[in-house]
Amino acid sequence: MPPFLLLKIVYDDDDLIEIESRLVVGDWSGRSLAYASAMLAKENAESLAKWILKTNSPFVLELGGNDATGWVCLRFRKVDNAGHILCYIQLADRDMNQRAGGEVSRLAIEMQVDLGQIERFALALKTAVSAHRGEALLQGRIR
Repeated sequence: MPPFLLLKIVYDDDDLIEIESRLVVGDWSGRSLAYASAMLAKENAESLAKWILKTNSPFVLELGGNDATGWVCLRFRKVDNAGHILCYIQLADRDMNQRAGGEVSRLAIEMQVDLGQIERFALALKTAVSAHRGEALLQGRIR
């Protein structure tokens, strides 16, 4: 099974959505929950879909906050003239059973992705965010 990131809308509250991020690489996996503005998430998905047409500079898609609230950050960058793209994925989440000041779990991985995969992911994310339900899958491979 190739490595993948799945973003899923698990809760919505008018203009805010809660997104579950699940990253799976072989037998290893991690998960985070992040709250984000639905409007900002949709704009990020639309911008990512446009970015694939001109990949000269890196693109960052960030949902939630890199603090105790939950976070997912995707950094896409072209690595060579052949058009190979790497996606550096970072997740952070606090154990909800911990009190304030408790431990925050973090994980990060970099995987190679194709432009077609990025386009499908961006369109699926835009659709899910617009509907306040659904999911978006980004598959890749480890270099």
